Amino acid sequence: MAAESKCIAAIQITSGNDKDKNIQVCNELIGYAVSQKQAKMVFLPEGFDFIASGKDETIQLAENLDGPVIENYRNIAKKYQVWLSLGGFHRRFNSDPAETEKIANTHVIINDNGSIVATYDKAHLFDVHLPEQHLEMRESSTIKSGTEIVKPIQTPVGKIGLAICYDLRFPEFSEKLRSMDAELLTYPSAFTKHTGAAHWEVLLRARAIENQCYVVAAAQIGQHNPKRCSYGHSMIIDPWGVIIAQACATETIIFAEINLQELHKIRSEMPVINHKRYDLYDHPPKQIKYSIPDTSIGEDLYDFGQVKIKAKFVFLESNLSRAFVNKKCILPGHVLVISKRKVPRVNDLTDEEYSDLHILVKKVAEIMESIHGSTSANLACQDGPHSGQSISHVHIHVLPRKEGDFARTDEVHEKLENFGKDNEEPKWRQENDMVEECDNIRATIRSTFAPLLE
Repeated sequence: MAAESKCIAAIQITSGNDKDKNIQVCNELIGYAVSQKQAKMVFLPEGFDFIASGKDETIQLAENLDGPVIENYRNIAKKYQVWLSLGGFHRRFNSDPAETEKIANTHVIINDNGSIVATYDKAHLFDVHLPEQHLEMRESSTIKSGTEIVKPIQTPVGKIGLAICYDLRFPEFSEKLRSMDAELLTYPSAFTKHTGAAHWEVLLRARAIENQCYVVAAAQIGQHNPKRCSYGHSMIIDPWGVIIAQACATETIIFAEINLQELHKIRSEMPVINHKRYDLYDHPPKQIKYSIPDTSIGEDLYDFGQVKIKAKFVFLESNLSRAFVNKKCILPGHVLVISKRKVPRVNDLTDEEYSDLHILVKKVAEIMESIHGSTSANLACQDGPHSGQSISHVHIHVLPRKEGDFARTDEVHEKLENFGKDNEEPKWRQENDMVEECDNIRATIRSTFAPLLE
């Protein structure tokens, strides 16, 4: 917990379709924030790179993450030794505009060394038709929505939860970020004048109060082109819901001090998160579906840290995890269960991924005990390089145990510690042996554990 306050800044601009001009304006404001206020992190609004006049121009101007716009901001971050929140980058999926139908609206975090440390693709898209206000926007015609909530990123000013603009209207989204330990919620935006005047402040303050988080909302302001005008009123709000900085109706920059000690004091004195009655109103848990990969369509390869595994070695998958036979077995039936998403540490998993992984481990242990006639198992996870982890990907060893399988019961831990070393017994297995074992496990699942696949 940080005892001292740290300065942050939020930039309010009027982006047009001139990307170089937009960079110049933001560069000057970032420089001022660092040199005059010693800001540790600067937040830019949605569309900081550009706001175009229509879909075709938006597609034409969009870039990859390794394009010149992000390269400029990486250099700016390195030059000023400041963290940047780039609140809504028009990210192209490929290099050719002629082949691009949709792009992503991506929130990019860059650290003070100029490295990209987190990205989030906007999940909720602004498709509205308000004829009385002459307002019609269909963001989904250009933008492909994101598919995940990104775990809050640790920064010098606290753990930051990433969102963009319209995400503000969905309290479940911010509640999820809060459950993942977010201390600051970010809503870089380009709110329309009509919706902004009615809802902007009340929504931002509500998200701060209900989640007991700082809220940082850098916004676009003014007339971008004949079709587009933004509300502005960039704000920084404290965890009590007090507006501690607000921008006037012009291009400008606002500042606030972030005090995490005060934040945790508020949470301690009024522990709202502990009072939630999930038994009354929480959504039912997502049903886990199990499947066996279809290997008839080719040799699919899956990530497993720094190596790949073939689909023909995978015998069971759940929503977010998979189980496969081992290339080196300490005991018969020694298999591995991993998260589908490639992350190195248990703490990098979302709560849903963690739950899914351990539920699959439970099922796999039951299956392997059935096959090998055992009534015990070792379930081992080496979490990080200093724990003996040789593959940089969350994985759990499942080893069926029988009486007398080792001279000493705890010898299994010594074997696991030396598991990744080439000169240690047992030796690496041949592919045909692994395929045979995988096929036998699949056959057992289809016969004895068939309800899993229904």
